[in-house]
Amino acid sequence: METKPIHGLRYSRSSLIALRHSRCAKVTPSADVLSLLKENGILRYRGCRAGNRARRKQLVRSTGIDSSNVVIDANVGNETLQHVCHWNARSLRHKSLLLQDYVITNEVDVMFVTETWLTENDDAVIAEVTPPGYTFTNVPRTGSRGGGVGALVRSDLKLHQVTIDPHFTTFEHCIITDKARSVNYVAVYRPPPSSTNGLKTSTFLEEFDSFIDDMNQTPGKLLLLGDLNVHYDCPERHDVARVVDTLKSAGLKQYISKPTHRHGHTLDVVIAREDENLLCSIRTDPSLMSDHVAVSCMIRGERPSTDERPQEYRKFSNIDHTLFADDLASFLDNQPLAEDVNSCVLNLDRDMERVLDIHAPVCLRTTQVRHRPKWYNEEVDAARRERRRQERKWRKSLKVNPDSDRSAYCEAKAAAAEALSRAKRFYYNDLFSESTPKDMYRELKHLLNKSKRFLPDADSSVELASTFCTFFSEKIRDLRRCIDDLNVDELDNPNGMAISAPSFVEFQLVTSEEVQRLIKRSPNKTCPLDPLPTWLLKRHLPVLLPKLTHIINASLASGDFPSSLGVASVTPVLKKPGLDKERMKNYRPFRT
Repeated sequence: METKPIHGLRYSRSSLIALRHSRCAKVTPSADVLSLLKENGILRYRGCRAGNRARRKQLVRSTGIDSSNVVIDANVGNETLQHVCHWNARSLRHKSLLLQDYVITNEVDVMFVTETWLTENDDAVIAEVTPPGYTFTNVPRTGSRGGGVGALVRSDLKLHQVTIDPHFTTFEHCIITDKARSVNYVAVYRPPPSSTNGLKTSTFLEEFDSFIDDMNQTPGKLLLLGDLNVHYDCPERHDVARVVDTLKSAGLKQYISKPTHRHGHTLDVVIAREDENLLCSIRTDPSLMSDHVAVSCMIRGERPSTDERPQEYRKFSNIDHTLFADDLASFLDNQPLAEDVNSCVLNLDRDMERVLDIHAPVCLRTTQVRHRPKWYNEEVDAARRERRRQERKWRKSLKVNPDSDRSAYCEAKAAAAEALSRAKRFYYNDLFSESTPKDMYRELKHLLNKSKRFLPDADSSVELASTFCTFFSEKIRDLRRCIDDLNVDELDNPNGMAISAPSFVEFQLVTSEEVQRLIKRSPNKTCPLDPLPTWLLKRHLPVLLPKLTHIINASLASGDFPSSLGVASVTPVLKKPGLDKERMKNYRPFRT
């Protein structure tokens, strides 16, 4: 049998050493070569120093963003990111539960909504859309229906709304500022021009150019989202070229490159400065029902891990009322009756506080805000899981057949929306049918957003209280100054006629029975400054009645009202919903 010569390359020792330092392109052998090497027993795969536990680096791919404009940072995985979204709702009135569920499911930090179609009086819709631990800023359209911009923000981020001048007529906007992180979040909605609204594209381009100049002069990073109704997928259009030129001259760039409208156009925008490296990823989400998809952004920024709040409380249920009454009587007996009414009140308050601290001391606990609504049930959870499963299935089939699983996904979205509405309806039907009128009134206040209080942002509660105290004191001084300037005698008696009136010499003193009857008839309302809750004072009234009667009669006899009882707990309340919570003049003092 004749042996075939094996043809090959021959290398000397020096040639092989020289090849070690040469930069050669990686060559992958063909299948035939690999098979031949394996048959001859000389095929060896290069090992890895880390062994079987070595991990390969994986690149994260993002959809809905032009990858050529994104700088990949190797340390992104170790950063804390904020989740910021925008959605053109085209009326939020019947989609509030869907938006609330979207914010909870995706753990959104800042959610901008355009075309809310809300007014200043839609407190019930705002309450329905706002999960626990969030606040909603409403910027309604004035003068006509529709439009409007809103912002749903996590309360622990401590963001606040700012306004800029002048007033723009061709678009609506909402600006939320994060002073701690130096970031300005902006949402813009531009109604499409028509003969009905009389808006012109040329006017919009001029106003938008002025708006961008104003935002560029505002300190901090910039993230602008919204619906400009400019077809970014048609760069040859004049309005698109003008907007792109405006952004470019300001050092800004629009990052959305995918369709955001059901007709295939790119109407929604995400705008940021190119040199700030604020954006990490952008994606479009069709899970919300509208003619626009939601735009989701992950940006670099600190995010609170949990929403925890300290809370002080007393365990009144642990009080032994027999021992409480004995200790209270012992403290009062050791305190002699003073002639000065102020001393009597101070001594009584101090004794009641001491006894209360012995039997129910102040405790501190930390409560965590649960964003999940209390009416969620197993049906809602199952519908949400099915919706997510159909979404994943539809996204996987996009490259092969975009319409193959879309109908099933749309049906799952509709079923989840119906499950949310049905669960909330059944929950409150059962709750109201079994609750007392008092409990029903409290729940109705919550549903109508009447119990929620808003306060300006401040570094500490002490600083905020001092600011309000100064503001309200100045208002009182200004009011007194105006009254002093008036001649009250001339206003009451312009003709200078003598007026006869009955004389008043002294007050009539009260008995213990009258004091007891008045206290028993009074409601169980309690002020935070009270040494004892009203219900507890009523329960131990026989022990306290002699002291209370003496204080009242001493005040009536001397005509001196105790100065400690002239102090009230003042709560600032907005004069009407929708006002800017950062302006002091929008608050009135509510005394408790």
